[in-house]
Amino acid sequence: MTGSRFLHVPTSLLVSPLVLAIGALVLLFQFPRNLVAWNIGAWTVVAASVLLALLVPLAAWSLAKNAATRTWPRILAFSACTLYLAALAIGSIT
Repeated sequence: MTGSRFLHVPTSLLVSPLVLAIGALVLLFQFPRNLVAWNIGAWTVVAASVLLALLVPLAAWSLAKNAATRTWPRILAFSACTLYLAALAIGSIT
């Protein structure tokens, strides 16, 4: 084995599902009585959250292993995604 390959998770790949989930939540709050908006918004939140649940551990591994990936935009995106998932977990428990 010559060396290990580092996994690289781009910042845009972390931020995109987060923005999509927040946009879907805004859609849900803007149209509280529209069933179609709730179907689209709820499934979008679920899909974005599942994608974030998969990407955040990979990004954590990337940040821990590779010093070149530790830039402030990537750390900020990782922190925002982790905060979103923590708020989602706390909200689903209570």
